[in-house]
Parts: sequence; C-alpha cells; structure tokens
Amino acid sequence: MRKKTHNNMHITEKDIQNIVIESLYRIFGKRCLNESQQSNLGGFIKELSTIFNVKLHNYDNTFNNNRCLAYITTDTFDKNNINFVKLMEKYQVFITSIDKFDAPNGTIQVNFESKFPKNVTKSIYKNSKYLYHLTRASNIQKINNEGIIPFAANEYRKNSYPERIYLLTDKCNIQDIKAYARQLATSYILVCDIDKMGHGYEFYKDPQSVEEFAIFTDKPIPRECFEIKKIKDLQHQ
Repeated sequence: MRKKTHNNMHITEKDIQNIVIESLYRIFGKRCLNESQQSNLGGFIKELSTIFNVKLHNYDNTFNNNRCLAYITTDTFDKNNINFVKLMEKYQVFITSIDKFDAPNGTIQVNFESKFPKNVTKSIYKNSKYLYHLTRASNIQKINNEGIIPFAANEYRKNSYPERIYLLTDKCNIQDIKAYARQLATSYILVCDIDKMGHGYEFYKDPQSVEEFAIFTDKPIPRECFEIKKIKDLQHQ
C-alpha cells in the first residue's frame, strides 16, 4: 500500500498509524479477538520492544469492537533474530503478514496471531458428534487415499498460517455450511465421526471466524473416520 506525499513532506507517526488501521481493515475486516489471544499477544508485544525499535504497537480490541490482531511498526525488524524466534516460541505466536510502507527509514508493519487461541476440546467432545471439513473436487482423490492432512493456508498471499485442518461443528446448520461453501468455492464436504476419530485431538476456536462453530485442529484425520459427500446431497446427521 502506498501513501501519496509531497516530496518535502515528512511522514509522521500519526500518518503511519492511519496506514496501519487502513491495512488492518483491508486485510482482516470485522472479526473479533478473544481474551486468551489478547493476553497472549499482549505479553509478546511488550517484550518485543526489548528486541526491536517499536514505533507503534497494538494488541487489544480497540477498533470499534472489530478484530484487532497484534501488530508493530518498526524500522529495525529482523524475522531471523534469534531472540525474536525464541520469543515467538515462548508465546506460541506466528507472523501473519509483513507490510512495507512508503515511509522513512524502511518502516514496516508486522502482524501477529496466537498459534493456539481458545481451546474448545472439552466442549467439542461433550457436545458434538460430527465435524465437517469443506474441500474442492480437486482434493478428493488425495484425501480419499491419505485422509485429511493439516496444511498451511495462504489466504492473502502475503500471509502464512501454521498447518491446520479447519472444521465446522454440528452446531451449524445446512445454510451455514452452504454459505461457507460459496465463500470458499467448494462443492464437497467431509463428514467426520468424532467417535471414530477418538479422543487424541485438541480443538481450537478458529480466530479467523466470529462463528463459535468454526474450529481447527493440527492432527491428521484418517480416512476411516469420515464420509465424503457432495454438499448438494448433504442432510444433517
């Protein structure tokens, strides 16, 4: 994103902040940050100032109750800095994007997200019988042979996410499923039986969604644990 300026006009920190806010809205939209993420990301951001020259930072939900990921603007960022790598591991945080701005001294914005947000494992095993995974027709052959394998999603080209399997619980309805399918341009749904999956999974609230029934896990789901169906033929279990 480029901000137009006159040749001799100095870009202030307020200018940079406006760019940051605009970028957050452009990339993430109106999505909520839960309390566990906020605490985790808050501690992480505070310690970052001991490693980099942090000009601006944010880690709480301030933008009109919209989703606000932790971010910093800095001119000394180095993603390979050993202390930074250790800090990400300590707080289980990862980089979701790095945006360069048309500003002095190579100022950039770095966005962060908790690797493991709200854990909903107990609730899933207590209240759900089936989980749903949406996929495209081009993936069906591989899934039929290998099961559902966690993958690293790239939603916005610049962004990268840890290996995950995104799922919907059976608390959603068919209309919810069809809405997600249209958004993702998918035509197939994998209906996963939790009893067949066993109790060795950890499930987390999907931080990319405001819906409570959107979750993820990072453990593969074997072929024998799910049925492959077309969404148009789906009836609730």
